[in-house]
Amino acid sequence: MLDFPDAAQDALTSYVKNGGTAVADLSLGMLQMKGNNHYLPAKMQELFGVINTPGLRPVRLNLEVYREHPRFPLLLQGLRSTGLHNSLAIGQAAKAIPVAGTDLLFTTTTSRKVQRPTPRPHRPLEAKPITGMFIRRHERGVALYAPFPLYQYWASGSMLFDEFHRNLFGAGMALEMERPMDFLPTMASAAAYQDGVALWTRDRTVPQLRVNNPARRLFTTHAGSCVLEPDRTVVTCTTAGYHIVEALPVTVDPVPFAVRVADCQQSKQAFSLDLGAADEDAGKSLTLRVTGGVYAIAPGSRHRVTLVTEQAVKDFTVAADARGTLVLSLPAARCRVLLGGADTIVEPTPAESDQAPGELIIDVDPL
Repeated sequence: MLDFPDAAQDALTSYVKNGGTAVADLSLGMLQMKGNNHYLPAKMQELFGVINTPGLRPVRLNLEVYREHPRFPLLLQGLRSTGLHNSLAIGQAAKAIPVAGTDLLFTTTTSRKVQRPTPRPHRPLEAKPITGMFIRRHERGVALYAPFPLYQYWASGSMLFDEFHRNLFGAGMALEMERPMDFLPTMASAAAYQDGVALWTRDRTVPQLRVNNPARRLFTTHAGSCVLEPDRTVVTCTTAGYHIVEALPVTVDPVPFAVRVADCQQSKQAFSLDLGAADEDAGKSLTLRVTGGVYAIAPGSRHRVTLVTEQAVKDFTVAADARGTLVLSLPAARCRVLLGGADTIVEPTPAESDQAPGELIIDVDPL
C-alpha cells in the first residue's frame, strides 16, 4: 500500500480497534513519506508500535516464532520458516525499534535447519533496532508489521506460512479445520448447521476441528473427543471420512486447564459421558450445567448421578433449578458420569426461583 492517505489510515486504525487484524510490511505509505520507504507515517507508527530505521540491506534469513501469541495458536515457539522456496523467507530487510507495548511474533535467524518447538524465557523487548515481525494489541484487535518485504520468498509451501494464514483468516470464524492443515481447504470441509456440524476429509487424515465456542458448550461425535481448552474448543475424530458433530445441552464453567469429553450418549432414560483432565489437574474440580435435549430435565425434578472413577463408584441425587438446569460439581479426574432416573418434580424454593438469569450460560446457538 504505497499510497495510503490520511482517511485510509484513520479507517484502518478504527478497523483494528474494533477487532480487526492488520498486517503490513516495508513501504507502507511511502508516497506520504515523500518516497522514503524506511519510515512509516506518524499514524501508522502509532498503530503498529514501531519506528523504522534506515538501511535496507541484502540478507538470507528465515523467520522463527519468538513468542507464542493467543491470536496465532498454531505458531509454536521456536518453529522456523525453512521451506521449499530457496529455503529462506527474507532476501532483504531493514530494522525497526519497538515502542512500549509492542512485542515480537517472529524474530529472524540465519539457520535453515528445521527446529522443534523450544520454550524461551519471557523477557520484555528492548527499545533497539530489530529485524522481525512485530505485533501490537489494541482495544479489540492486533496490528502486525514487518520491516522487510514479507512475501518476497515466503509463500504457501514454506513452513509456517499455512499456519500463520490459517490463524490470520480463521479468527472469529465459527469453524476452522486444524487438521488436515491446508491454506486452501481442498482436502477437507466443515459446515455449521442449526443442530451441529458436518465434517469431511478427502484423504486418510483424521480430522480435527476448532469451534468458536464462547459458551463452552460440549460437542460430541460418534467416534472422537471434544477438548475444551481455556481459549478454544477442539473436536477430534478418530477416523477419516464423513462425521456429524452434535452440540450437546451441556456447558463447562471456565477453568484454567483443558477438559476432555468423549463417548457422550443420551436417550430419554439416561445421559452419560466420559470426562477428564491431565493428571496434574486431577485434584481440581469442574462444574457442568446440563439442560434439556433428548434426556428431558423438568424444573424442580430430581436426577440420580452415578460417578465412576478408578477408585470408586458414587451415587447421589441432584435437583434441577426453576429453569430446568442441573448443576453438577465433579472432580477433574478421569471418570464416567451417568445421569438418569428422573424422580418426581419438587416445588423450587424461593432462593431457586430468584436466581439471576445470567447464571445460565448455555448458548442455544453457539455457532
